[in-house]
Amino acid sequence: LFETPEARAWWGGAWAERALHSSFADNVLRLGVADRAALERISAAWRDWADSDDGWFLMPHGEVLARG
Repeated sequence: LFETPEARAWWGGAWAERALHSSFADNVLRLGVADRAALERISAAWRDWADSDDGWFLMPHGEVLARG
């Protein structure tokens, strides 16, 4: 759970950078999924979220155990 100002700054900052400078960004541009302006908006949205006092982000994880 990313809800404290420090956690939001770390997570939001990391994703703001990834939106612009990563293999994700390179692939998005190469495939024509979005343009540079869209990636800039995505990056700005991550920074806005990180700066929001009531912002939070939860990434649930699960595991399936199966017997054969």
